[in-house]
Amino acid sequence: MAISSIFMEESQVQQGGRPELAGLAALGFVDERGNVQSVENWIFTLADREVASAIAELYGGAPEETNSPKDHYIRVFTERPSVPILLSGPEALAQDFKMWANKQLTHHCDGRVYLSPDNRKGRACGCPPTLDEILQNAKDGIGPKPEVRVTFSLMDDEELGTFQLKTGSTVFARSELFRVASSLDRIGGPAVADMEIVQVTTKSRKQFKYPNITNIRSYSDAVAEPRG
Repeated sequence: MAISSIFMEESQVQQGGRPELAGLAALGFVDERGNVQSVENWIFTLADREVASAIAELYGGAPEETNSPKDHYIRVFTERPSVPILLSGPEALAQDFKMWANKQLTHHCDGRVYLSPDNRKGRACGCPPTLDEILQNAKDGIGPKPEVRVTFSLMDDEELGTFQLKTGSTVFARSELFRVASSLDRIGGPAVADMEIVQVTTKSRKQFKYPNITNIRSYSDAVAEPRG
């Protein structure tokens, strides 16, 4: 099983100056006070008004322009906790590990070797050999955190473009990532899945949410399924 560790940054654009990604999916947002707020349904941030309107028509909500200086400045709070997506294959899933200090990237690796900066690239990063140990170091503040990106298009309208989900969820990295990657490797080509927001209540009655990719099957099998 191979999970790509080469990520396309949000700032990259296609020729002609248009964003490479039509939009980003998220299960939270930063409010005016700088606090992260989680939501029950997917949020899409888009670069194009027509795409934003199409997302709202498909999944509910209304486009609203924000003051973000980034390409994806139009936000839609949808009414859907689950969205059917199309994945191009195993390369749609990517993972690396990052540690930040004072808004500066201080450690960037794939768990074995550094991915950046250039003068460290390819050298052993010093991370422990198991994911559980890496996650424990991250929890203790002495190591990088996982960062996973899922690149997809929407099964409901593939022509809207390419979207991306970026998550630092340790639950997804520990409990779900291997399953998703294995399923995509087994299919070996285009696949269809459901992108879901999962809400968990712990024994101490604390609640948290994490993204998940479920119901993964080949594209050919999915399009052959009877529709109600």
